[in-house]
Amino acid sequence: MLRKLDIHNQHNLIVVAPTFDTLPWYGSHATDLRIRHQDYLVKVLVPLIDERYPTTKQANGRLLLGFSKSGWGAFVLIAMHPEVFGYAASWDAPLMMEAGNLGLFGTEPHFGTQEQFAKFLPVAVLADEAETLAKSKRLVLTGAKFFGKMGRPASHPADLPFCHTEAMHRFLTDRQIAHAYNPDLAVPHSWHAGWVKPTLEVLLELAAVDTMDEPRSSTP
Repeated sequence: MLRKLDIHNQHNLIVVAPTFDTLPWYGSHATDLRIRHQDYLVKVLVPLIDERYPTTKQANGRLLLGFSKSGWGAFVLIAMHPEVFGYAASWDAPLMMEAGNLGLFGTEPHFGTQEQFAKFLPVAVLADEAETLAKSKRLVLTGAKFFGKMGRPASHPADLPFCHTEAMHRFLTDRQIAHAYNPDLAVPHSWHAGWVKPTLEVLLELAAVDTMDEPRSSTP
């Protein structure tokens, strides 16, 4: 989709689209050392891109863009590795899931236990890094489609409406974590829908890519 939009040429970006051998949740398994997606991204992929391409080799040159699982991953990665990634955007992701939601959407084979799952929850890692992330606006949070009521936290009453994007906005605001917020992008739950361009444009505005000569790397 980004290639079709010619984003890389328009904004001088190096676009990286990683693949995985198991369903990606951007964390690691409690006991199976073969499932270490976060280590793969941080310790293998980022150094590889920096070695082979003319990147800035700095956190502010690395942008994360995703939806659904990759939107979850974008927020988790920047919170757990703010020294590696500079900016992150998420559209329609289950950002408010709790440890009790283990098993939804293929999470159990990826994490193994509730204890391990809890270590990678966006609400947990973002709260841990609230002070760091409050210093500047590094997050973009945009609308919901699939994850309105889907993936409802176990603690939320079943008869009350719930939206992950809206709840995450309140979560970030309460912790004074600066972020760009647009709840109105309700398009199909797909990379090929209309959320990509407007969300990426806001992400690029935060990172001021247009004013930089050095290419940045963008990892969907």
